[in-house]
Order: sequence, then structure tokens, then C-alpha cells
Amino acid sequence: NSTSGVQSGEEMSASTTLSITGLKPFTEYTVSVSAENRVSGLAGSPESRTVSMTFKTQEAVPGPIDSGVNIKDAVLSWDPPSEPNGVILYYEVRIYPEGSSGEAMTYKTNETSFDANLIDGLEPGRHSVQVRAVTTAGAGDYTEPVTVEVTGSPGTSGGINSSLVVVIVIAAVILVVAMVAALVGTCLVYKKLRNTKSSSAPPDPAVASEPQHQQN
Repeated sequence: NSTSGVQSGEEMSASTTLSITGLKPFTEYTVSVSAENRVSGLAGSPESRTVSMTFKTQEAVPGPIDSGVNIKDAVLSWDPPSEPNGVILYYEVRIYPEGSSGEAMTYKTNETSFDANLIDGLEPGRHSVQVRAVTTAGAGDYTEPVTVEVTGSPGTSGGINSSLVVVIVIAAVILVVAMVAALVGTCLVYKKLRNTKSSSAPPDPAVASEPQHQQN
């Protein structure tokens, strides 16, 4: 026998098998089975004749991301699907030039946010973006396309890349330290050479020929 869409309730059957359909994915259920005949009432309480088992249904493709995709300064954000139907492995972000039918670029992330400006090789301009969730059973449906303005500067709507600024500052500091070290080293070498020259110079002839006076 079979029953469809059973969430809770009872099913009577003379068969020793039962097929239950319409269960929610990745959900835990408990099934209890008891045998009865005309004299079952003489055998004690029904619980004493009942066997129960608990099982969990398999994962399925996740539901859609109901919240859609929000955008602020090229940073995308969204909420997990209300029906994940399993453990979300990652989210797949699909991005392509607005109005283009060419091949799209896809990226995986475990977060519910994504900075489009961090994509290497993505040309600045207007792009369409879609997001979907993925479980072990497969990928859900993409969200409706939204438009994002890509500038190439992470987390901003324009300006210089902050990572580039950090690199420039570090390089400048290293250059200054190297110049100071070189200057100090040059001064020390010059001083050492000067002291060496002074100690190796011949004595003054006038001082060397000065007569020595003896005391009586």
C-alpha cells in the first residue's frame, strides 16, 4: 500500500509494506507500527504491541533565495533560502555584462555576501548578477538578475584600490629605511678610513729633531 503527503496521522493496512510519499526533504520522521486482530484488546495496552523507528529523508535541491540579492557599492548580499532542503555547501554567483548573451563568469562562496569588485579580470561597467544555493543534491534556481556597477575598487563606488595603496606605502617605508641604512653605513666607513689614515701618518720631522734636554 502507499500513502501520499502524510505529515502526521494513522494508516491502516493488512499489508506488511507501506510506501509513504510527499515527505519534506532533509526532515526527520517517526513511524510506529502495531499489529492488531480481534483479540488484541486482551493483550494489554497498544504501546506494548507497537514498534517505532525514526528516519531522516534525503537532501534535495535547495529552494530559491526568497530575499533576492541586495546591492550596496558593488557588494552583493542575500539571505539563505527558506527551504534549504539540506546542508548548503556553497552559493554560486553568476555575473555577466548587462545585456550580453555571452558566456557568464561563475564564482563559489560560503558567505551570504560577495564583493563584485574583487573579481580578477572583470571589466568595469554594468553587469547582471544572479545567485543560487547548492546542496549535495544539486543547485537550486538562480535569483532574478540584478544590475551592479563594477569599478574595480573593492567595497567602494570609485577611487584607488585600497590594496594598491597598502603596497605603495610598504614600498615607500622600505625605500626610506634602505636609504637611511645606506647613509649611516657610508658615514661609518668614512669615519673608519679617516681614523686609519691619521694613525698611519709619519711623525712630524720638526718634532722628531727637537733636542732632548738632560737634567743634571
